[in-house]
Amino acid sequence: MLKLKRFTAVLLVTFIIMSITGCNLIEKEEKVGKEINGEVMVASVNKENITKAEYDRVLEDVQDTFKAYYGEEFFSTDEGKEVLEQIKEKLLEDFIIQKIILTEASNMDISVTAEEIDKLLEQLIEDYGGQEQFDKLIEERGIDLDNLKQDFHFQLTAEKLMEEVTKEVEINNKEIREYYENNPDEFKEFPDEVKARHILVDDEDEAKKLLEQLKNGADFAELAKQHSKDPGSKDEGGDLGYFNRGAMVAEFDEAVFNMEVGEISDIVKTRYGYHIIKLEEKTIGPVIKFAEIEEELKEQLLLNKKYEEFDKQVSEWRKAAKVKKYI
Repeated sequence: MLKLKRFTAVLLVTFIIMSITGCNLIEKEEKVGKEINGEVMVASVNKENITKAEYDRVLEDVQDTFKAYYGEEFFSTDEGKEVLEQIKEKLLEDFIIQKIILTEASNMDISVTAEEIDKLLEQLIEDYGGQEQFDKLIEERGIDLDNLKQDFHFQLTAEKLMEEVTKEVEINNKEIREYYENNPDEFKEFPDEVKARHILVDDEDEAKKLLEQLKNGADFAELAKQHSKDPGSKDEGGDLGYFNRGAMVAEFDEAVFNMEVGEISDIVKTRYGYHIIKLEEKTIGPVIKFAEIEEELKEQLLLNKKYEEFDKQVSEWRKAAKVKKYI
């Protein structure tokens, strides 16, 4: 199957927010926030304020996600405390980028209607199996519907902004063809797969002796049981089962996928030690014909190119922004 990444504009924008870290024109002040008109602010961007309330709301959601994976006490540990500080710093930067995007969208008269937000919400409800299932989900996760709609508003605004600033971006047939020819593994009907055994030892001289025994007719599985240092496959005679290209470390992967069925490799060195590999089965997935995926590939490469251009533009906006951080 075609394995190109399928980015939507919303996901692209989200990625930008999670990756850009500007530092120009920052004035860092007191750590407790700044009270303005009775409300505590965590930062301002070009005189637009970011409230502590909205910052804390998202911070709590992020913390809850971490706790779900790592346990309720995670942020009480030394590691958790360090992670929390990183989260706080990154989250504040994300809010700054959001504010910049919303401001630039407003400057370009880009807006989002309530109908557009409702349509996105309806699609989400459908994706989760209907209203009843959706209501149960947001109740279990403590999601506020108004906050969710606010998030949708930003996502749709960012999507429209990206489309506007990248409307002149194009991709030509040469670029599409070159990508296709240079990345054949991305266009497999199904991935390449092999079944192999290996013997792993720590010492190269030992590996050479074992390889010599194999050349003289020794049984591969028996030697693996006797000498291999890989606890996961030793008792199975070195059997690694079936695996796809990219599943193993690069040196091992390169060797095994260039072997013929029945072949025993020379010594392959990886960070784990010295391997001798025997290839038992091999299936190479056929490449999808260019004509069959040309339009889809064009669409996705164009989207990736738009993302790169938008990334550059957001970076420029971030550098030019007058930012004050209060925490």
